[in-house]
Amino acid sequence: MWKWYCEKKNTSSFFPKNWDIKRVKEEIALVYDQMLKSGRVYDPRATNRKFDFPCSNGSFRIQIEFDELGNLTSAYPIVN
Repeated sequence: MWKWYCEKKNTSSFFPKNWDIKRVKEEIALVYDQMLKSGRVYDPRATNRKFDFPCSNGSFRIQIEFDELGNLTSAYPIVN
């Protein structure tokens, strides 16, 4: 059986390659802060636990998702 692989040089991310982990966290925090400013709060009865907001330069939106306990579980860009 023939196998091949390619060594991975960067860690995986849907975010721009020029963003380091600090920048990703800052952008996610921006979205979370905007969610709170909008008046959205965790509701355990909610079926849609997602919120999105434009990143700091406005080039795309970042969506954050929460689990049933209100913990942030995922964040990723939405590119149109």
